Parts: sequence; structure tokens; C-alpha cells
Amino acid sequence: MVVLRQTEATISSLNIANESIKMAKRDKELSLLPGSNLMIILQVKLEEWLKGLNQMIKILKSENKEEIETLRNLAPKTPKGMVKAFLYERMSPWQREIWLTGAQHYYNNTAALREIKSLDHTEIYLSSCQDAKWAITELLSYLNDEIPDVFLEKPASMNDGAFFDYLPND
Repeated sequence: MVVLRQTEATISSLNIANESIKMAKRDKELSLLPGSNLMIILQVKLEEWLKGLNQMIKILKSENKEEIETLRNLAPKTPKGMVKAFLYERMSPWQREIWLTGAQHYYNNTAALREIKSLDHTEIYLSSCQDAKWAITELLSYLNDEIPDVFLEKPASMNDGAFFDYLPND
């Protein structure tokens, strides 16, 4: 009888704790909503860099001289413009760090491609690109579940401003 009551109390406590966790998660999600557009921009940029790294890895593995030469020519000469100051200034400190860290990983690998002189050393660049891919994937993991899917998947057929009766700058 005592064990049954302890089990009931434990189940009740777990249900209360579970409900508390759900409420805390929802509070966090709602507190992030005002900056959700910045989070989406950050996520898109990291995914763009990840896609670029995957393409580089594919080309380096193929050892196709023409494609590697194209990569060399497309590699950025400077990191300027990889992070947009206007958006950066509006981000929270942790979002800023994620963006800068991702930019550094991506730039260091793409700029290094300019140094490829022959196919003899592509494995070094391949390894470096794979490391950067891991790093950017890890950065993206920090953004997962920060914004509820219902907000990320809202219809984009109309600009948000179309729903207001007037815009403040009209």
C-alpha cells in the first residue's frame, strides 16, 4: 500500500515537472520571437556556408582539376561583407558570436583554396573543409528549436507590413 502511494506521488511529481518544462520552453520561445527574423537570417547564412563547404568537399574528393581551378577562382579574396554590420548590431551577443565564428571557419577554408597549386595537397584542404563543416553544423545545432516551427513555416505570400492599417513611416 505504501509503495502504491509512493508510485502515485512520483507519477504526479513527474507530470508537474513535465508541465513546468513545457511552460518554460514556451516562455523562452515567446521571448525570442521579437528577434526571430535575425535568427532566421543567421540560420540561412550558416546553411548557405554549409552547402558551400559540402560542394567544396565534393569537388576536392573528385580531384577534377577544372572544378578545383574554378573553386580557386571563386574563393573570396577578403572576408569583408561576410557579416552584415546592420544585422550584426541588432543581434544578441550569442548570435553575434555564432555568426562571426561561422564566418571565420568558412572564410579560412575558402580563402585557403586559393593556395592550391596541384592535386598533391588536396587532402589537407579536404580535411580542413570537413573540420569547418563540422564546426558550422555544430553552430547550427545551437539554433535548433529556438524558434517554434509554426513561426518558421508561416506563409510568405505577403509581407508582414501588408497586414497593418498604416505603417509608422507613411
